[in-house]
Amino acid sequence: MAKIQTSPFAHLSQESLPTFAGVKMISLDNPMTQYGLNATKAFAGSWFSNFWSSLHVYFDVTNTYVIKKLQLITVPYIFRGEWQQELNTDGLPGSPKYNQHAPDLYIPLMSFITFILLSGLKSGFSGNFSPQILGITASSSIIFLCFELLIVYGGLYFLQCLMPSILELIAYCGYKFVPCVAIAFCSILLGGAIYWPVFLYFSVCFAIFLSKSFKRYTAHNSFAYEVESVDVTKQSFLYVVGILQIAIIFFLGYY
Repeated sequence: MAKIQTSPFAHLSQESLPTFAGVKMISLDNPMTQYGLNATKAFAGSWFSNFWSSLHVYFDVTNTYVIKKLQLITVPYIFRGEWQQELNTDGLPGSPKYNQHAPDLYIPLMSFITFILLSGLKSGFSGNFSPQILGITASSSIIFLCFELLIVYGGLYFLQCLMPSILELIAYCGYKFVPCVAIAFCSILLGGAIYWPVFLYFSVCFAIFLSKSFKRYTAHNSFAYEVESVDVTKQSFLYVVGILQIAIIFFLGYY
């Protein structure tokens, strides 16, 4: 015998059910509504304009800058002296095309995409290619990058260093994909036997590059009466950051 379906609200009368007769509909012609919408649009437009202008600076690069920056990353030991970042008239970081020590996001983004493609090409040569490898490589790289950002930003904060912007940290930490691309390319071109020498060279060079680049932040000291102890701690932090780069490049390249 078929079971008869009944509504769970069948025992309620029409009068006991809730109604929305007393709720007033919001009219878009209301002056207060129009004021709220205009204020929201103005705030969103101002935020997007400021974000775009700050982001645009990190992509304002030239061919000369790209070549110089790649030299800084791959052969940092030939550049002596302090790596100072020039500021504009407003006290903000200047455009990268005017200073080779300024961070940019063009090289990290291009090297990140190239590294993912080379990882797929490498797996294809070994006969293990699948579309999932591209997604796994991208997601694991982003996870390592976020993990590194937390460590570096937290270390700079607790050591009372000059705090860089998030975009600057992403740029500096994203430069690690340049040695990752070089290692993957040499491994594909010359075979796996060349992996370890190439890995040691490019990872150590990048550790030197990042340590010298972060030195401008650790040189800031908020506690003048603890100069010696703080300087030693900050120098040790730079060593830890350098070792961290070697470890991350190893895991990314080995995978």
